[in-house]
Amino acid sequence: MSTAITTPPSTPVSIGTAPVIPDLDELAAELSEFAAPEAKGGRPPRDERVIAGFEEVQRFVEKHGRAPQHGEDLDIFERLYAVRLDRLRALEECRSVLASLDHQGLLAGTPLREVPEAKVTDPAGATDAARPRPRRAPKAAEAEVLAVEDDPSGTDVVNEIFARLRKATLEERGASAHVPKKAAAPKQASPTGELFARRDAAVEEPLAVLTRKVKRALQDDQNVMLERLRDVKGMITTELEDEHAQRARYGEAAVDALGDAAAAGARFAFDEAGVSGPPVSRAALHDCAADLAVTIVLALRKRILTDGAGDGVERANTAYKEWRGARVERLCTDAARRAFHLGVLTAAQGRAVRFYAAPNDAPCDACALDARAGERLAGASFPSGSAQPPLHAGCACAVVPV
Repeated sequence: MSTAITTPPSTPVSIGTAPVIPDLDELAAELSEFAAPEAKGGRPPRDERVIAGFEEVQRFVEKHGRAPQHGEDLDIFERLYAVRLDRLRALEECRSVLASLDHQGLLAGTPLREVPEAKVTDPAGATDAARPRPRRAPKAAEAEVLAVEDDPSGTDVVNEIFARLRKATLEERGASAHVPKKAAAPKQASPTGELFARRDAAVEEPLAVLTRKVKRALQDDQNVMLERLRDVKGMITTELEDEHAQRARYGEAAVDALGDAAAAGARFAFDEAGVSGPPVSRAALHDCAADLAVTIVLALRKRILTDGAGDGVERANTAYKEWRGARVERLCTDAARRAFHLGVLTAAQGRAVRFYAAPNDAPCDACALDARAGERLAGASFPSGSAQPPLHAGCACAVVPV
């Protein structure tokens, strides 16, 4: 014989205070603040777009007293409205949404243009009149009209097309039709131009590596500088890092990439003239790296110290921001070309070389003088006093063994 066991209703248990049971209506009111907002008028966004597109068609009918029509000689806007109305008539879901708004009876009519029927094979013996004519490619305006069919309302597409058409109309009113210029015939590359193209291709990869490493060193240097100037206000005296330590940061970052540029120069000399020689000395590469480091460090320190007042961190950020882009890239380009031509001259030891001015830039007086000087023994100075380019910042000239 079983005995039913009645479990007493559970009651809230609290320690020290009586339980607080919130009113359900109040709880529902609070949660309603986090509910997703309903669409305007209780309709989903797609229905709102359908209604907006239909209302534009209705406004056209009110203005012109007739439904929009198709035809190549009609206004493009009317043809867009006609396409839209056809689509709205063809879709049952759109008709149900618009039934209560169609006070003009637009949805009750037949489509304003015929829907193309399925293509059938021309039976044998059919006359020319019965044969289907090949369909011509739509014009640009018609292509835009047909594109509206992907969206039943067509609102977004139509608005975009209207904006483009209005812009074109304003341009036509303000100026005559633009006649496109004939493309200039491509210039034939000169032997010198091809030579420089090969030089630039050879130095491209080492230059990219050098620039990336120097920019990383610039970021590390900035972090060190910001830490040292964190609490500095006004004049900076002893807070800057030791200049030699700062230079070493950039030199160590650059020297290996400069070695790659010198090796690329040696390969270039072999490819152009079949010459080869020992690699560029490590001391010469350190000189290139040191000159690059000195230029960057002195410019940064001068920029930071020039502003005698203000927050030290802000002054440092301003200085490094100026050097993070094109400035450091130009310096790296000059340094990479210098190392590259060191490699060329080292490989061409005992051979003659010629100085070539960059074909795409007007040469300075020194570059023009060296270019006219003819051949020189590799390593000997040209009339400018230098044995190799770059002779100045941004110099793109070259020395090539002959």
